[in-house]
Amino acid sequence: MANEIQLIHDDGAETVYAIVRDTAGNWYHGTNPEAFDDANWGDYDIALAEVHAAASGNVAVQATFPAVAAGFYWLDVYVQAGANPAQTDFRVSSCLMYWNATTLVPAGGAADVRQIYGTDLAAAKVPATLAAADCTDGYLPGEGYSVLDWHVDPTLGSDINDGHSWAKAKQTIAATIAAMSNYDSLHIRGQINEGVDLNFGGLTGIRIIGYRGDLFCAGAQTITLPNESHVSGLYIGGISGAIIALGNGNTFVQDCEVYGTFTGSAWVLFTNCVLAAVTNSTPNVVIGPGCHVSAVGSAIRYSTDVESRAKEASVGAIATILSGITSLAHWLRGLYNKRAMNSEALTEIQNITGTFDPTTDSNEAIADKTSGLTAQQTRDAMKLAPSNGAPIAGSIDAELDIISGGGGAITDTILVTDPSDFPVDSADVWITNDVDGTDGGVKIAGSAYTDDNGRATFSLDNGNYWVHVQKSGLDFTATYPKKLTVAGGIFSWA
Repeated sequence: MANEIQLIHDDGAETVYAIVRDTAGNWYHGTNPEAFDDANWGDYDIALAEVHAAASGNVAVQATFPAVAAGFYWLDVYVQAGANPAQTDFRVSSCLMYWNATTLVPAGGAADVRQIYGTDLAAAKVPATLAAADCTDGYLPGEGYSVLDWHVDPTLGSDINDGHSWAKAKQTIAATIAAMSNYDSLHIRGQINEGVDLNFGGLTGIRIIGYRGDLFCAGAQTITLPNESHVSGLYIGGISGAIIALGNGNTFVQDCEVYGTFTGSAWVLFTNCVLAAVTNSTPNVVIGPGCHVSAVGSAIRYSTDVESRAKEASVGAIATILSGITSLAHWLRGLYNKRAMNSEALTEIQNITGTFDPTTDSNEAIADKTSGLTAQQTRDAMKLAPSNGAPIAGSIDAELDIISGGGGAITDTILVTDPSDFPVDSADVWITNDVDGTDGGVKIAGSAYTDDNGRATFSLDNGNYWVHVQKSGLDFTATYPKKLTVAGGIFSWA
């Protein structure tokens, strides 16, 4: 029957009973509501009898729902442990039901209501009233969670719609606020510019979520934010300076662009927001991490955990940075230019450096100074251009000549052989100018390594040289050092 409490229970040997509570906090003894009294627990139970008493395992149990007034009721089911119902009995389930004075259905079967499971069922946490639109999946109103979604689209919406989906979005904020309850969520799409004050101040725990949406005021209207609420994804304010009034509890704003003047004694924390032309009459506006800030009032506070704590400097901050500088332009001219410097700027710089002379210490004067090397010496030292003569000993130019094979005018190859007169590859070959080949002279060229045919290439000027060879595993002491003569454009052994 439609007025029956029905349940499938997994143990036919157990006694099961139900208790009915309304959303105003009353517990029912038959059809009589009363404030909860633990001494009367045994009076609240409705025994659930088995449909087939001989059944075992999973059994069907049921009882008639009391003839109470239409409305929403909590239905709690318990397993009786002792001879009588007791407050310590195990609760099997709890469900919000809707009773229309004839039929009992889960609350999810009523219009605009969704099922509730697993909530804290203490009477003190059940709100005084619970309308059909006050429930959501898993939580009760008053416990800090949204209970119903509202949608506003000024272009496609209509205030005759219920507002519970984009397809049935309302058109105005004003009409939506009038229908909202605490802990609801408001979704905004499009530019809201109603030309009137928008007052959420009577609501608590609201989430306002923008989808490319604006809370926009063409004039200086007031936008009163809800108490203890979250706002995200919106442009908030107006080109003519909206007044943004804070509620009675802290508000958290993220991923928004905000213009306007804040009033009120509550706190508002911004994270990941763009804040422009924001002022406040009380020091309760806090800039948190990820915000881009410009032209904010001096009373704005900055959170201590902002990554860089960087805000765009105000005129006052710049004045602090440039303290002691009468004219920055005169400073810059004097530091970069060696002409006569403005006397006031020169005095200010000398107060810091002790001495400063633009004719010797400015950037221009320093650039005019030379290193003391002639152009030819610089080329020799750095090998930036060909030298007219022999490079200076020990210079980069000279060392590069040695590495490259000597740097002389005549290029030829030297054949290196072993004692059996076979070419030796990968032998280390270098050349000196000592007379007797004792390595007492200056290294002229090398090291160079012989190729697969035993040849190493050098560039030498006419003269006599000594050739030195070494290679791991071979002994060249019997044949090297060997005297080499360069003449007539060829190398020959002396």
